[in-house]
Amino acid sequence: MITLQDVSVLLSLRVDGTPLIGQTNLDWAELCGELLGVIPHEGELQGSVVKLSWLADHFSQINNHEGNVEQLQRFTRAWILRFIGGVLFVDKSSNKVSLRYL
Repeated sequence: MITLQDVSVLLSLRVDGTPLIGQTNLDWAELCGELLGVIPHEGELQGSVVKLSWLADHFSQINNHEGNVEQLQRFTRAWILRFIGGVLFVDKSSNKVSLRYL
């Protein structure tokens, strides 16, 4: 049986002390605008969750970002989000992904 100590040794993680958590009071629309360059409309963003169809609509053609490194980075982030939400961590609706992965 795997123990907490095994996980600690294998992953070099501390298992004692205070927990580490990230910031929870983020403005998700602002974060999306900063990292993806586009702010979703009200119906496309619900809390920290964005519709996969919105990502597909705005980031389906990589040719639109040719030669611009910043745009290519944004496209890559959006593609990774689509992959996480559509393949790796699919929710019950199969049409949304959390922006926490950004």
